[in-house]
Amino acid sequence: RRVHGDKHFSLRFLCVTHKLIAAMMLSRVTSHVVRRASSSALHRAAAPALFAPHASGFPLLAISGIRKLATTPATTADSKLAAVLGRELQHERSNYDGGEAKQELESFLKRTGFNLVDKERTSQIYLTKSQNGEEIIVNFTASPFQDEEANKSDEEDEENKQEGQEEDDEPSFDDLMGPQGGEEFSVTVARKSGAKPGALYFRCEATSDDFNIHTVQYIADAEVATSASIETDWTSTRTYESEFDVLDESVQKAFRSYLKNRGIDESMGMFVKTFGADKENREYIRWIADVREFVSNTSSSK
Repeated sequence: RRVHGDKHFSLRFLCVTHKLIAAMMLSRVTSHVVRRASSSALHRAAAPALFAPHASGFPLLAISGIRKLATTPATTADSKLAAVLGRELQHERSNYDGGEAKQELESFLKRTGFNLVDKERTSQIYLTKSQNGEEIIVNFTASPFQDEEANKSDEEDEENKQEGQEEDDEPSFDDLMGPQGGEEFSVTVARKSGAKPGALYFRCEATSDDFNIHTVQYIADAEVATSASIETDWTSTRTYESEFDVLDESVQKAFRSYLKNRGIDESMGMFVKTFGADKENREYIRWIADVREFVSNTSSSK
């Protein structure tokens, strides 16, 4: 009985021990589940914008907020700029009249035989023609805008200044240089074959009724002289040039006759000034329209 009783006690002890262990494990698992549930709830509550519930029970990243930022309409600054440009465009179009420039262009081209190269959205203008085996190119740019009222005021100030000054024995630098502000242009006369190929390159300045020649250069390579990058290529070669004013008067007259036979006469100055100003007006109007359209469609590119 003693032995039997000891065995019975041992079995009861083992059963109690197993129950205690099972209870401890159940309590630990339950506590862990509660903590994870609480943490998940707090996490979702703290970041509602980033996580959204799903039927599967798993949180999904909500990207609606990011997409909303990408489709936001143009800002107020964009709208204001577009509106201002629209008013400026309307003003410029209503004040532009290219009839005079068009008539001048047609008359000049018919008389001189030049062809016009005038590409949109560029400031460069070319007159080209071939004559007696020579390629003749006149190049100038859109004339910079000039405020006539400001120019008139400057002229009046200069007149008042001269009236209040006594005559000096030595002329000033401005007196030696003469009136400023003419539009510069270049003339290239190139011959790519023959006994002496090459080109003459004239730097000129247009006036209201004529033109002045500043320098004359001889370029041995006619291809370089007629290239679109002549200004940069030419300066880098450091080719010698002669100042026109230091030449003998008879040489100056001979050069002018040389150019006149090729259609470069006193009317060239007026044409460069007239068409250069018209080019500036046209390109400015086109520029306003392009910029306005660009800023008006800011949101559509996102």
